[in-house]
Formats: sequence, structure tokens, C-alpha cells
Amino acid sequence: MRSRPRMHRALALWLVVCLAAPTTLSSQASSQTAARAGEVERVIPDVRIERQVGTRPEQLVAESRTPVFWLDTLHTADRARARVRLDDGSALNVGSGSSLRIVQHDAAGQRTQIELQYGRIRSQVVRLAQPGAEFRVRTPVGTAGVIGTDFFLAFEDGILKLIVFEGVVELCNLAGSCIRVERGQTSTLRSAETAGPSPEPPQAVTPAESRQAVESTQVELAPAAGGGKGPGWWVGMLGFAAIGVAAIVLATRPQQQGQRPGQQVP
Repeated sequence: MRSRPRMHRALALWLVVCLAAPTTLSSQASSQTAARAGEVERVIPDVRIERQVGTRPEQLVAESRTPVFWLDTLHTADRARARVRLDDGSALNVGSGSSLRIVQHDAAGQRTQIELQYGRIRSQVVRLAQPGAEFRVRTPVGTAGVIGTDFFLAFEDGILKLIVFEGVVELCNLAGSCIRVERGQTSTLRSAETAGPSPEPPQAVTPAESRQAVESTQVELAPAAGGGKGPGWWVGMLGFAAIGVAAIVLATRPQQQGQRPGQQVP
């Protein structure tokens, strides 16, 4: 009977497809030449990473353990969130509807530059001990330079809001006018066509403001890194299974109209 050789060929084709797919994905990752900054630790979909590969930009689906490189831009959808663990141990909790670009992260020298284009972020920064160390978040209206360890930033509708949970943060406008905001305090900075006004004087943060800042950047609903396969993995496996079933059906289906099952073809 010729159906059995056809089945063997179909199974072999299916194995080739399954083995080739991970190789394709790993080759895509290896084409990244920028320096590594960290990896995605937790995610609530849909989160995407915009990455420059060669001369063209690419959009990648962010999942647990997806590496993050210098100049990557992280985009979260309306109900999505993500936690990025930087290589120096610092954590970035990115709220929904946000866009964040990692300009630089030198873990050894403790020099980090982040651009918050819009949205919300909570940064939990490790202690800066190296000479010249800095952790700075830039927005279209001003910058926040970290002296402490834990703070929240929101840039929405042209208004930058800062809440400091631990330590001290230096909030500056584009002209370099700065204030120090300490633990338990908040300040805002509004946009303007010119260099912009100075940041508002620090005020005590209310429990409601603090709670909203924490809740809007929590990523606790997602599985921990290494705690399971991401949705993209399962979709890929279902696709491979469908290809295998289709190949087996086509290979074992009678080839001539009117051929009875089990009848040999001369």
C-alpha cells in the first residue's frame, strides 16, 4: 500500500516545520546588535516592542522573558501592562496606554536614560553607588532625575505628575529649573510652547493619589517569569498541530475519484 509512505512523508514534513520555526525566531533575535538592557518580567497583553533591526523597524509581541535592548520602545494597549526588569536590578512597571523608550542602560556604570513619551510608569531603582551614576526619565515637558529609589510618573494631556514613594527625585523643566521632591510628596509640571513653567512646589500626596498610582501600574495579574508559556507560544503550537493534521489528511486521502478505501493503485 502506498498510503503508509505518504503518511511517513507527511509526518517528516510536519517535524521539519516544527523544528524550523524556533530556529527562525532565534535568528530574528540574534539579528539584534544593540546592547541588552534587561527583559520583560511580567506582562498583561497586549504589549509590543518596537525595535530597529538593521534599517527597518519591527514590532514584536512582548511576553515573559522577552529581552529588551537599548533604543527599544515599549507600547502597552489600553488594558495592558508590563514590568521590565533592568539588568542592574531596577524595575519599571509600565501602565496601560503608555509608550516608553529605553535610550540607555549601563548596568555596570549605573547610567540609565528613559523616555516616557506618554502614559504612566512606576520606577523602583536600585541604590546608585557608582561615580557619575544617574537614572533619569525624560518627557516632552521635563525630566525626573532619581536620587531615591521608588517613584511614579504620569505624562497625560500635557501634564507631568510625580509621586515619590521612597528617597528623593529632582524634577526639572526643559529650561533646567528644578525642585527636589521627597518621600510622600507630589508635584506637577505643565507643558508650554516655550521652555515651560517651573515645577509646582511639592505637596503631601493624598492616600487616594498614592493608591491610584500603585494600582494603575500593578502587573500582578500576569504569570511570573518562567511560570508558564505566553499566549504566543500556545498559538504557535496550535498552528503547528493544524499543519500536521492537514498534511496527514492530504497524504492519506484517496487520490482517484471513485477509489475504494484500502484499494491499491496499480
